[in-house]
Amino acid sequence: MDDAHIALCFLTQHGKARYLLGRKQDPIEGVKVALTASQVPAVSKLDHDTLHLVWTEEKLQEQLDVLDRRWEISRRRALASFKSGDKLAAYRYVRQSKLFSQSRSRCTQLLERIEEVISLIASAESNKKVYEAIQIGILAMKDNTVSIDEVNIHMKEIDELVAAQREVDAALVPLQSLDDEGDIDEEFSKLEAELQDDVPHIHVQEPMAPSNEESPDEVVESLSHNMSRIRLEPI
Repeated sequence: MDDAHIALCFLTQHGKARYLLGRKQDPIEGVKVALTASQVPAVSKLDHDTLHLVWTEEKLQEQLDVLDRRWEISRRRALASFKSGDKLAAYRYVRQSKLFSQSRSRCTQLLERIEEVISLIASAESNKKVYEAIQIGILAMKDNTVSIDEVNIHMKEIDELVAAQREVDAALVPLQSLDDEGDIDEEFSKLEAELQDDVPHIHVQEPMAPSNEESPDEVVESLSHNMSRIRLEPI
């Protein structure tokens, strides 16, 4: 038995902490701890929802970090390909970076909403009585149009999107021609200015043949559709 488990058992037995377990699949564990001399109130539905929101916040931040890295790599590969004279490959990487940019935007929007809800709940619990805090927490979730069901749906979409983008080179259809090379030159000039010529030596692989799996474009469209249909169900 490790020290953390011993400490949790001690605090629980003395009413200073309560153990939370959320979700039947991929369980989420948490601890509700008293910061005052009083005992910890009984675990409420809001406590479980808050635990889920905190877990989701961490998960979304991890996904956002992945999207940030892949977005930056795509931009640098685009410029590296353009400088080597391979405009077709460069343009494909630009399309790829735009997909990542769209995903980053949607992920950031949900993350900001969840952070706002968590902040409001924490503020309410530190300044109000338990009952008032629960009511404020529920109102915060409604005002920010966040529900646990919606979070679950969106997290699934994010996971599918990231998985699809790992195979984005295979999913993107090779371009046969460039419609307007003047516009392409201008776009890469701007990209070069943004990156300030700080381009690592990256080996650019030729895209594989398109697979039968759902393409990143389709996954992004599905994600956008789910975001537009979000409605809060009664808590």
